[in-house]
Amino acid sequence: MLKRISFLFLLLIISCSKDPVNYTLTVNINPPESGFVSPNGGTVPSGQQISISATPANEYLFQNWSGSENSNSQNISVIMDSDKSITANFVKKKYALTLNVEGEGSVTEKVIKAGVATDYNSGTIVELTAVPGGEWLFVEWKGDLTGSENPKQITIDKAKTVTAVFVKKQYPLTIEIEGEGSVTEKVIKAGVATDYNSGTIVELTAVPTGDWEFYEWKGDLTGSENPKQITIDKVKSITAVFVRKFYTLTVN
Repeated sequence: MLKRISFLFLLLIISCSKDPVNYTLTVNINPPESGFVSPNGGTVPSGQQISISATPANEYLFQNWSGSENSNSQNISVIMDSDKSITANFVKKKYALTLNVEGEGSVTEKVIKAGVATDYNSGTIVELTAVPGGEWLFVEWKGDLTGSENPKQITIDKAKTVTAVFVKKQYPLTIEIEGEGSVTEKVIKAGVATDYNSGTIVELTAVPTGDWEFYEWKGDLTGSENPKQITIDKVKSITAVFVRKFYTLTVN
């Protein structure tokens, strides 16, 4: 009878014992291929503490953990007291694109391919267009972008600085002579340092020789005022007209 009671008691203990409890750990990466996690999930016994680390891929930065655990630290510890799902969030590196202008003009930016949704994330391709102002011409790019192609694309994979170089348009001033004499040129106001850039103001003085005298200007400058100023804002041609002096012979 005692043996029977002992057997039944042992059977009761065995029947009441529970199987070990396991929980599932799910680890996600956002966006995909932006980084790595270790370990990357699995089945873990109840109550066990798991250490998880996040490592960003090239051109990405770790942002935070979200889901069952929230943290800004790349390395976290998770106690498995239930099924848990966590996500390692990464973001693209961001770089500055600095634009400078030499001369007068502007540069427009057009995103051709964004690294992600935000302009100038690492991998963003930007198309730059140099837009000269008024009487200026685009010449070249300097800095992290070179050459004279316009527009031109640049890939933002680090902080970059680009300068758009503009110069004043230049026009020839052609001076012809009718009769005998010469014309001297005096720059009154230069468009920039070089004579006859667009916007240059030139004072012309007609200088007759011998028995000749100045009569008038023809072409892109008219009238008989001498000296006279002209603004070089396009190709211009001027003629200085000289005539023979006339003398009076009085016979008594």
